Amino acid sequence: MKQFLSPPRVAEILGCGVEKVHAYINRGELRAINTSLGDRPRYKIDPDDFDAFCESRASQKPQAAQKRRSVPKASKDYV
Repeated sequence: MKQFLSPPRVAEILGCGVEKVHAYINRGELRAINTSLGDRPRYKIDPDDFDAFCESRASQKPQAAQKRRSVPKASKDYV
């Protein structure tokens, strides 16, 4: 029988907060199964889906940080 991962366990593996894992799930980046019968979701993540998520993030190019342009200081003209 396959062992599913919980969002807290995924957060522990990724080194982030549970809220971040829920954001990945809500944006559709991380596939999860809602096992809840009530209003509050209870997610379980298939290990294969977690592996696919990690691979997709590893293959993305890191975004370059935008450099701030320096604004020249106003110079005082002495006459």
